[in-house]
Amino acid sequence: MDQLAVSEAREWLEQSAPGSVEVLDVRQAWEYEELHLPGARLIPLGELAKRWHELAADRPVVVYCRTGVRSRAAAQFLSGQGRDRIFNLQGGILAWQGHLAEGAPDLGMDIFLEIESLEDIFFKAYGMERFLQGCYGAFSQRSEDVVVQDLFDILAGFEDKHMRTIYSLYCREVDAPLNQEDFALRAPETTGEGGVAPQSFVPDEKYLLRSIRAACELAMAIEVQAMDFYLRCARRAGEEKVASVFLRLAREEQGHLRMLENYFDNNLQS
Repeated sequence: MDQLAVSEAREWLEQSAPGSVEVLDVRQAWEYEELHLPGARLIPLGELAKRWHELAADRPVVVYCRTGVRSRAAAQFLSGQGRDRIFNLQGGILAWQGHLAEGAPDLGMDIFLEIESLEDIFFKAYGMERFLQGCYGAFSQRSEDVVVQDLFDILAGFEDKHMRTIYSLYCREVDAPLNQEDFALRAPETTGEGGVAPQSFVPDEKYLLRSIRAACELAMAIEVQAMDFYLRCARRAGEEKVASVFLRLAREEQGHLRMLENYFDNNLQS
């Protein structure tokens, strides 16, 4: 078992492909629901002795809790079971300076009730992107700040590119794909990325519509939530091919997040 500084952990996780590192949260379910690292698997410390076999055997594990105390005990336990490449996050989530997701482990997982084929995954993902694109367009129209309007228009453009990517993946993965127009008709616009409506991240819409910082932070929060969602979907998926599609979608969200971080750094640094 090794100790891992927050700065090292953040750099490692941000540079790793989504799903290549097992992130283990050993807090209680209500703590996880408030905030958690994107894609983290929840196994409360009291359940670890019975459930540690759920962890992927071929991946390194980063364990965290609130302050690093419970996770240290969890990491020691896992090492005692013969697991190697176990890392305890020093300082826990209180010391974490990276992006965080929210919601219960099963948030948005009702998607699996509606999936009957590989095609359905692409339909759902495309619909989520289009729903978000519409929300960004509506925010742009309601804002009276030209700079904020431009940013929301840029964000809507990101979603358009992402929809094209999803359609391209769909064509690559399924036999006899539909043309894009027919494909789009099959994609329901029922909720936002990550299974959460974008409005749920907006405590003060007036501030959002006049602040480029708030708009950028909203977009980053949504991308993090979406990446977390697809990682949880990949873990839930029973078939390897289905899991690989969800992981590819998570990588797309990771790429969007990096673009937003660059925009934030280039335009909003004080």
